[in-house]
Amino acid sequence: MTDHNIGDARKLIAVFRNAIGFVPTDVALSTNKITVTAHGFSDADPVRLKSTGNLPAPLEPATDYYVLNKMANDLEVAATPGGTAIDITSVGTGAHTVGTLTDPTVVTFTITEPDGTETAYINGTDAQNVKDSTGRYHVDSTITQAGRHFWKFAGTGALVQAEEDSFVALRSNT
Repeated sequence: MTDHNIGDARKLIAVFRNAIGFVPTDVALSTNKITVTAHGFSDADPVRLKSTGNLPAPLEPATDYYVLNKMANDLEVAATPGGTAIDITSVGTGAHTVGTLTDPTVVTFTITEPDGTETAYINGTDAQNVKDSTGRYHVDSTITQAGRHFWKFAGTGALVQAEEDSFVALRSNT
């Protein structure tokens, strides 16, 4: 674990995706197709997948894949735009989502300090909440207290996933 100190600057990053759900029974191992009803993706769209359990193997979270051979209600994914379909060897476990980068209507970053003080930064209103590119935002925050800090990026809009985590500040710089 990395130690963070009072007075340190932290760059907290969020990536927003327009996420659509599917379950293990929507994965066809014989064809490498994933059924995602009315997904709206186009061939070569970059997508990422998440799961509450394990993604279909060999797919990995936090990895860009590209839509391939899309139909109205199913698709395959490739490692490169227009590449070969990835050979899916297991359907995974849990609830899965697939999504493209998207800009929420409003992006709010909230940090809760160890003493319970909560501060919110809204993109377009507060300079600390910065849009880097489509669907990618960051906040520069300075640590003011020792202890566990909780943070969350949330966006408004259809099917937008939130990002959240925590970190611990252990000591002072002095």
